[in-house]
Amino acid sequence: MKLEDVRFKWTSGMACPSGIYLDRIYHCIKKQGKLYFSDGNFEMEIEEVALKNIFTPTNDVTWNEVEFTDEVKETKQFKTK
Repeated sequence: MKLEDVRFKWTSGMACPSGIYLDRIYHCIKKQGKLYFSDGNFEMEIEEVALKNIFTPTNDVTWNEVEFTDEVKETKQFKTK
């Protein structure tokens, strides 16, 4: 499953930081080589290890089934005359 398709909830025993809530569903965004999580209104940078330790997927998947690598798209460049 692609990382961007996974939805997850806070399931850590730690207290939530400001702006993060137990009852919200979050998703990942990749920007400029960095990983962020968001609920649509709030966005925060996070490392992969922290994401896996703090959140749990809600899509009936485990983190082991999620692709964390960047997708490489083949592009072709054409010379203009």
